Amino acid sequence: MTAVTGCSSPPTNNPDPDDIDQGIRTFDFRNTLWLDYSTLSGTPILLNLKLKNGRFEGKIDSPSRQNETLKYEIFGSPAFADVDDDGDEDAALALQSADQGMQLSWYMWVWQDGSAQQLHYPFYRHSRCDAAQTEVHPAESGFQVSTSLKSQKDTCAAPPMKKLQYFVSARNGYPIRIHPAPSAPDRDCFSEDMQKAVIRNPIAAKVAPEEAAPEIGEPEVYGRVEVSVTHEEFLLARLTTDERTVCGWVRRSAFGNQALEE
Repeated sequence: MTAVTGCSSPPTNNPDPDDIDQGIRTFDFRNTLWLDYSTLSGTPILLNLKLKNGRFEGKIDSPSRQNETLKYEIFGSPAFADVDDDGDEDAALALQSADQGMQLSWYMWVWQDGSAQQLHYPFYRHSRCDAAQTEVHPAESGFQVSTSLKSQKDTCAAPPMKKLQYFVSARNGYPIRIHPAPSAPDRDCFSEDMQKAVIRNPIAAKVAPEEAAPEIGEPEVYGRVEVSVTHEEFLLARLTTDERTVCGWVRRSAFGNQALEE
């Protein structure tokens, strides 16, 4: 495994590779039901996509996408690693959509009871405009994600300038970034321009903008709070103490009426 530069490798309790169950390698990802966590309608919805030979083309029974013909296809080949330390290999694989700027959404599949089950929330997303090749490789505690980022202020034609590398695992049915800092997995709020917010009560960020999503850590008071302001129920926040910075999703109600100005 290639470690993150300047950081130690994440801890692991994985069994010896010779003892791990590799049953997931026989699963037919190209001919099964996929979920896509779509946010084009503003409110996140799950699209059900029955792939055939690695592709989907058709209309979705969804209030926001009823009259659209959507196209999806599997991108690349799966990577395998044990993300939940249960002695079974799990998988990571990308689903590419023809709309949304050729967006790729990377999902985990966990091996349970002789079948693969998809975690519905993606652990990374990027579009064709990002112009960066994302690589996902097995690591001792999950998967290593390596990609490049561009400034949010850059045009689509601008090349990416910043390297990004982190590790993801799974917790309670959701992917989570575990290294170099515990955080939400799919957004890099560490480099985003955010608005300062005022909050003096203990808060805890979640790994996804959902009530069922696990919290990244125990509630605490953060010395610096920054947030991407939208009209959604959960806001992406960058929370900083003297020792660390956490990136995650926080309920809008936690900030109060005077803490946010759109």
